[in-house]
Amino acid sequence: MLMGLLIVILASVNLGGIFSMVMQVGRGDWLAGVGSLLFLAVLDVVGFWIVRALREET
Repeated sequence: MLMGLLIVILASVNLGGIFSMVMQVGRGDWLAGVGSLLFLAVLDVVGFWIVRALREET
């Protein structure tokens, strides 16, 4: 159950981050869009690391 919840959270964060990046780039805030993309990438790395750790544990 924890694995499924984590995957749902990762999907939600990705969709929100992509939407935020698109909106910022659409307004012309390129630097803010790149910052959102980098923050999203860091969250993905941490999330996938946690998912891998949970898989190895079971």
